[in-house]
Amino acid sequence: MKLLYELEDSIVGIIAAIFILIYAAQWSLKIPYFLIIFPAVLGIFLLLNILDFAYFTKDFHENVKLSLVSFAINIIDIAINLAFLSKLLSARIPFVSDSLVPLITNQSMYVIAAYLIIANLAWIYWYHKK
Repeated sequence: MKLLYELEDSIVGIIAAIFILIYAAQWSLKIPYFLIIFPAVLGIFLLLNILDFAYFTKDFHENVKLSLVSFAINIIDIAINLAFLSKLLSARIPFVSDSLVPLITNQSMYVIAAYLIIANLAWIYWYHKK
């Protein structure tokens, strides 16, 4: 357990994907405080992904394949989180601001959201299957 529940990072990841879809479709103008809530959700997701690395080392000896998949998913999730936080907050993060932020377009946001939803739903399924 990282904070309260084993799969909380997957649940927050799906919520973050929904926020990315809202941002891409530009419905955010209709939601009060969206530009404050969205970075907060991404920040929570980033924190949970970092905490997942500590959990990864504890769980590694039980299921190596699942742990390696978890590691790869967390690396990708952290890169996505940092890129969106850099874009939304106009923050200068080395490597991220120059390399990843330009890749965020309206079309790529739909792909990113689909990845987050599919990867996190798959992780929830795999976790309950073991």
